Amino acid sequence: MVPGTLLVSSVELIEPTFRRTVVYLVEHSPGGSLGVVLNRPSETAVHDVLPAWASYTARPQALFVGGPVKRDSALCMGTLRAPLAANPRALDGVRGLRRVQGRVVMVDLDADPSEVVSLLDGVRVFVGYSGWSPGQLAGELARNDWMTLSALPAGRARGRAGRPVGPGAAASAHAASPAGHPPIGREPELSAGARQPGCSAGARRENLAGWAHPPEQTEHVRHNRTPPERST
Repeated sequence: MVPGTLLVSSVELIEPTFRRTVVYLVEHSPGGSLGVVLNRPSETAVHDVLPAWASYTARPQALFVGGPVKRDSALCMGTLRAPLAANPRALDGVRGLRRVQGRVVMVDLDADPSEVVSLLDGVRVFVGYSGWSPGQLAGELARNDWMTLSALPAGRARGRAGRPVGPGAAASAHAASPAGHPPIGREPELSAGARQPGCSAGARRENLAGWAHPPEQTEHVRHNRTPPERST
């Protein structure tokens, strides 16, 4: 498992937070894992919260719900222009960008957009993220809660010039939540003392009071998964 992996939820995973989702894995280490849900757009425009970044955001120019953790923070992902992807030193000396995998980078929302957008095809802004404590994601994979795929840098989302942006290739196949499906559900429960993966470069706390979401809940996904049939 490496950063850049796509986690595609199993059809048996019926917990609202992750039902019919595709998660892009941003960080994975012995200390835990962090990712963002690719196919949960909110009804809040990026311009309402981060106007300086709105014109550089891929369509739809909305905040995406990246997960149930730190939903008062924003995290930004971008796609490097193709000529830069093969150059491992392309970001040397560039402040505000950190490569995740291939063309995908994390973007520091405190950076001046004019200093980094010339390197990018587009960006996407996520509210919150999906976090796993040490060993938690491995357990969910062992239960077949997720399928794993290698992410491609281009998907259905396109930037302001019509260029593909973001690792969304599989999100189109696992697309938007069905009608009536809540935009966000419950926060995964972490065991006592477990460390949540932190927001790294690219995460920024913002006043997100303008968009509504259900109250915090703490029921773990495994409590809402359809149990597999077992032979006796």
